[in-house]
Amino acid sequence: MVKLSATFHKGVPFSYTNRIFKTVRQTPQHTCQILTNRRAKQYRTVVTRFARL
Repeated sequence: MVKLSATFHKGVPFSYTNRIFKTVRQTPQHTCQILTNRRAKQYRTVVTRFARL
């Protein structure tokens, strides 16, 4: 499956992005790539998400 969307666009709520990371984590049998030009928001999202682990 290929999903093209602006995952880290400023209008995309954190809850949506969080669901993506949750799905990735729940499916270790798959290899996922999350590509973006919005590195700053991606970094903040990843740090926030994994700081709680």
